[in-house]
Amino acid sequence: MGTTSFGKGLVQTVFPLEGGWALKLTTAKWYTPSGRSIQKEQKWHPSVTSDEQPQTPLQPDLPDSVEQDSVKKNRPAYKSDAGRVVYGGGGITPDLIVSEDTITSAEQPFAKTIAPKFPLVNSVISDYALQLKGTVHPDFKVTPEWRDTLYQRLTKAGVTVDRKEYDAASRLVDQMLGQKVATIAFGDSTAFRRGIPEDVQLDRAIELLKKGQTQKDLFALAQVQRKQ
Repeated sequence: MGTTSFGKGLVQTVFPLEGGWALKLTTAKWYTPSGRSIQKEQKWHPSVTSDEQPQTPLQPDLPDSVEQDSVKKNRPAYKSDAGRVVYGGGGITPDLIVSEDTITSAEQPFAKTIAPKFPLVNSVISDYALQLKGTVHPDFKVTPEWRDTLYQRLTKAGVTVDRKEYDAASRLVDQMLGQKVATIAFGDSTAFRRGIPEDVQLDRAIELLKKGQTQKDLFALAQVQRKQ
């Protein structure tokens, strides 16, 4: 369950060259025992099509993470040893689609504002998290004072954010700062556990696991819920 995987099914081999250079060449594809390849064959297309404008670099046709049944059934079908129908040529499609949590409409203006300067924003957050490292316990909470200080640091670094937009996105700001502090102070495992209460995909998986005692039960539950 979750969303369709990226569709990586290639094998690359690196050939060292003189002068410290190297050539990475695709040399094989991975296949399952049934002969299925999950590799997403990317279709490259110009991002500007007008003859009056110069061509810009080609853009990849990326996989659809919430692929619908109508699209999925256009892909080659295979069967698992147990007889389940699975599809090739576009990543691994879950039995039950569960999208990741998204930001709220109130948080979107803030996210759009910082997007062009995200490397700088990330650097400011990292520097502040490093300063907070020795002052926190694993179960810490982001305080309003931390949020105010981060806003001041962003402004000083040249990241202009409307204060009302910033305050409206306090939940998102707390997530960003909290995860960075947890990672720097206690490592990836603590940061991962910190995000579990907000992981809608994990919550849905636990909900199903409580209802199904066997693999067969889980497949049946997923089939029923997919039709709802």
